[in-house]
Amino acid sequence: MASSLPSLQFYPADYLSDYKTQRLTLEEHGAYHLLLWHMWKDSEDHCSFPLDYAALGGIWRVCPEVAEKIVDSFQAPNMTLFKVVKRRASDYLFSKRLREQVNQLETYREQQAEKGRRSGVARRANAVNRSSTTVEPNTNQLPDAGSTETKSSSSSSLSSSNSNKGLCHPQPVDTVDDTDPASVREALRASYTGLRAVE
Repeated sequence: MASSLPSLQFYPADYLSDYKTQRLTLEEHGAYHLLLWHMWKDSEDHCSFPLDYAALGGIWRVCPEVAEKIVDSFQAPNMTLFKVVKRRASDYLFSKRLREQVNQLETYREQQAEKGRRSGVARRANAVNRSSTTVEPNTNQLPDAGSTETKSSSSSSLSSSNSNKGLCHPQPVDTVDDTDPASVREALRASYTGLRAVE
């Protein structure tokens, strides 16, 4: 349980200005902080420790009698640093300061968890919106055969007309009267003109 709250906030200005701690001796300052740290680290609620002088003497490295005197100083009238509470038929020292910190940390964790849940919902909603508005191309649509044939036919006709443009076809040889010199000359002239057009 204690590992779930690893950090313990400490505010020096608040501690030094607190009249309840200003009166403590050097030994009592050390005992106070050691007790707070063991409460935070070892107890289930992070804010209590058994009122057992032998156990307290163990964490303070003193005998039980000295531990009892230190606790009595913590419980001085109008200067109480720890409240004594009953739990499971045993007495415990309880720190109100640590309890407040536990509440703050739990509230912060709940707020962060809620932010995480809201962020997850928003991301999923955006993903659904993107997938619903995306138009996939229809790869199964076949090309229009008629339009393809028409384009091919038009291209062939245009190519044929361009290749024939400007050509002058010579008069067939079998239509030339080779006995007539004028007809032969005309046929040769037509053939020569056709060759010039091809060049």
